[in-house]
Amino acid sequence: MSDIIVSNPAENRIGAIETGKLIWANAAAVGGWIGTALKGEFGKQQTTGQIFFDAAISMFPVLGEGTAARDTIALVMHMADDPKAVEDKWT
Repeated sequence: MSDIIVSNPAENRIGAIETGKLIWANAAAVGGWIGTALKGEFGKQQTTGQIFFDAAISMFPVLGEGTAARDTIALVMHMADDPKAVEDKWT
C-alpha cells in the first residue's frame, strides 16, 4: 500500500481516470491479440505466440473440432477466391 495521502479530491479523480485509461488500453491490446489468435487461418499475420495459443486451444476435444472446421472453411474460401491456390502446393 502507498503511504502517500493526497488531500485534493481532483487529483484523486485524475489519478483514477489515468489508471482506468491504462487498464482499458491494456485490455484492448490483450483482446486484439486474442482475437487475432482465434482467427486461425483467417488471420494471415499471426505471431508465433498466437499460433501456439491457437494450437493449445485446439487440443481440447470440442474446441478442436471447431478450430478444424474454422480452418477448413478459411482454406476452402481462399482456394475459391484464388484458382491458382488450388494448383499451388505451397500456400
